[in-house]
Amino acid sequence: MLKTMEDMMAMKSQKRKDVANAQKFAMSQRGQLIIAQALAIASKSLKEKEPSNASDMIFLGEHLFQPFWHIYADEEFAKMQQKIMDQCNEHNKKLLKKESK
Repeated sequence: MLKTMEDMMAMKSQKRKDVANAQKFAMSQRGQLIIAQALAIASKSLKEKEPSNASDMIFLGEHLFQPFWHIYADEEFAKMQQKIMDQCNEHNKKLLKKESK
């Protein structure tokens, strides 16, 4: 099925808008967080199989995606974060018990 020239131009225009929106998102704090997370997880996953790629991902994360990189790449930070979450969950459970009495 052939598309009309008008349909093709509309598709190109939409694609340009989508690319611009993706670039804008990637530069936002949320986008930077998502990319840092993806690089940290992927670099850990590829550490044994493809160490060169993992090393490049670490380099990118450390130099382009701070302060978000350490949230996912730093084991000590992750442990502290988990401890805080556990404490918050425990506190919330105690509050719920008090409210239900």
